[in-house]
Amino acid sequence: MLVATFGLAATAQGASEGNAAFRLTFTSTTPGSSTGVHVDLRFGDPIGSDHKPLQLTGARIRLPKGTVIDTSTRPQCTAPDPVLQAAGTLGCPADSQVGSGSLEGETGFGPPVDPLVGDDTVFNGKDELIEIITPPGAPAPAAGVDRLSINGNVLTAHPPSVPGGPPDWTTNIKRITFVIAAHGAYITTPPSCPSSGHWRTVATFKFADGSGNRVTADTPCNMLTET
Repeated sequence: MLVATFGLAATAQGASEGNAAFRLTFTSTTPGSSTGVHVDLRFGDPIGSDHKPLQLTGARIRLPKGTVIDTSTRPQCTAPDPVLQAAGTLGCPADSQVGSGSLEGETGFGPPVDPLVGDDTVFNGKDELIEIITPPGAPAPAAGVDRLSINGNVLTAHPPSVPGGPPDWTTNIKRITFVIAAHGAYITTPPSCPSSGHWRTVATFKFADGSGNRVTADTPCNMLTET
């Protein structure tokens, strides 16, 4: 499994709450600059237990106010879900890829089936990020496709339901990590740094049993002053 390496891990802060843990770090600490993003999500029932994670049914990530993701600055993948399910990462133009990482899931059947590990490749779409999960090292077929719609500084995920084992007969996400590198004006940090010295991201997760978690993550920024 690929685990994202955080260049600012010593000062970046993530948090866990109940069934979810979350860390998001910008690669740039300078306001109004091009940046990459490192994301690490973990799920459990609760976090750290041996229980099968709950099925994730929704996620909303509010990036720091003023963050811009401009999908028009990069080539876009326009393939529909049926094409991506069959062709996997080959269904998108290679130059529309903006990131990569991994996903670890749990069916509930136990070893040797669990944990399931796959590659998570991130593509640019029109006002969306497209995550395509495939077997390790293989481009196809896709085990799952999720489209994170972009509305200003808010990302909204729509996790697919994947069949699995007991007790809920779904395959559930245990961990997702991915890195989006800086690509010019693709992602831009907020125009200023607050007095706290960090930008805050707020993530809200919903689960199939009706529960939810709200988790925050801080990434450092430079408080620039005029001279």
